[in-house]
Amino acid sequence: MIPVTELLFYCLPAVITGLIAYYFFNQFVRNENARRRFLLQREYSKDLVPIRLQAYERMVLFLERIDPSRLLLRVAPAEDRKEAYEALLIRHIEEEYDHNISQQIYISEECWSVIRTAKNATIQLIRKTGRNTWKISGLAPLYDVEEELDIPDNDSDEVSTFGGLVTSKFGRIPDEGEVLTFRNLNVRILKADEKLVHLTRVQKLGKLPAENDLQG
Repeated sequence: MIPVTELLFYCLPAVITGLIAYYFFNQFVRNENARRRFLLQREYSKDLVPIRLQAYERMVLFLERIDPSRLLLRVAPAEDRKEAYEALLIRHIEEEYDHNISQQIYISEECWSVIRTAKNATIQLIRKTGRNTWKISGLAPLYDVEEELDIPDNDSDEVSTFGGLVTSKFGRIPDEGEVLTFRNLNVRILKADEKLVHLTRVQKLGKLPAENDLQG
């Protein structure tokens, strides 16, 4: 019968060899897994970076498109009612947002939160502005406009139409998109040609400005 100590003496090298082999095999497997993860991550990053850049570009374009000054020039009213135009503008914003909502997958949570806040703030601005905004024809009698908007009558005005008043304040025929602030009104030119102003959007301000402010 072989003594236990002698048996251990014979088995010990095999056990040590097995442990060493297991150690190196385990290290090899870990290194291979790490290498594969690195290669996969590199391929993933190579494909993801252009997609993320495209997502950010699309959301920058979205913010530009919902900017009120651009939105009002791009979206023409379908009818004369302010409520209908307000609803139309808001619907365009919501549709733009829904069309790009999948981009949040590639954009940071903080950035998406800023975009969502900007969208909601723009909608609130449109709703607030709509309560004090009118579309006024350039041919509308000036007396009727002053009476409807409850603005001060200026006897020095030597014109009979609202378009004539706006033209006199500019000192020329204004271009479409130009803005003029006078009395307590903010006037944007929606449609005009080389002869006269056809259509304006008028916002009644909260208080009279200190002086006439002409903005190009």
